[in-house]
Amino acid sequence: GGAAVVMGALSPRTRNAQVAMFQAGEVDYLVATDAIGMGLNMDVAHVAFASLRKFDGRRNRRLTVAEMAQIAGRAGRHQRDGTFGSLGGEDGPGAFDPQEIEAIEAHHFPTLDHLYWRDGAPDLSSVDALIASLEARPEEVVLRPAPQAIDLAVLKRLADDDQVRDRARSPSGVKRLWAACGLPDFRKTGPEHHARFVGRIFQHLSEGHVPHQWFADEIARLDSVSGDVDTIADRIAGIRSWSYIAHRADWLADPAHWAERTRAIEERLSDALHAALTQRFVDRRTTVLLREIGAGLDQLPVKIADNGEVTVDDEPIGRLDGFAFT
Repeated sequence: GGAAVVMGALSPRTRNAQVAMFQAGEVDYLVATDAIGMGLNMDVAHVAFASLRKFDGRRNRRLTVAEMAQIAGRAGRHQRDGTFGSLGGEDGPGAFDPQEIEAIEAHHFPTLDHLYWRDGAPDLSSVDALIASLEARPEEVVLRPAPQAIDLAVLKRLADDDQVRDRARSPSGVKRLWAACGLPDFRKTGPEHHARFVGRIFQHLSEGHVPHQWFADEIARLDSVSGDVDTIADRIAGIRSWSYIAHRADWLADPAHWAERTRAIEERLSDALHAALTQRFVDRRTTVLLREIGAGLDQLPVKIADNGEVTVDDEPIGRLDGFAFT
């Protein structure tokens, strides 16, 4: 009947709808990225790894044993004995090595020898002091400086703008700037492009609030369910940025109204994305037939319309053009 799809880029509503379709038995397979390893408990019997490598935002690397176990552990979930394996055969880079298999099955993982750290209460007296605080090295041996996150990368780029520095001369201005830099890059456009968006938000915040009309116009452009999977997914990423802004109580003059408005748009887009994924990856006619036949042929809810269209459980499966008796 097809497959459900789970990716980190999906909205929670779309992801849950795809998982529900798998759980209901409407599809036999679930195709997922490593996002399946976080917080999804499903009736999965076997996890087949198509690859043991991933791009982690900086480089393409092999999964750690702990990551492998987190994903493989979706099978069974303590309800029954699940299995895991690789599509890469028994040898080569796409296959598990014996040590990895033993570690996963026995729950033996390397001990953590360090944690990443960044100052949680940085100096907001100036932009330069803020950057220095965020780049400070920890004093404890078990702590290591955290890799540069998108918020710091954006801050550094905006710090090169004289107008931004002029608006952030006071500690309150620096605090506003750092809050704006915390806007997540939902669209994954990268520091350069995202910094321009954050810079405009900060400009408006320096003048009071994000303008009502600008906000309304931007979300209106995203309020459309037409297009393919990629187009709808990109709109969802965009509306999530505006939803984040709407949930900051001091960024808009009427945050409650816009929070509800952006939520409604995201839900419509999420439902449309679920429908688009289902249309691409699921043969609903086969799904319905298999499910109903499993209940017994004599119980098939078959209907024949006046125009000859044949449906099973309201799903069209063909057309009856007439009988031929011999």
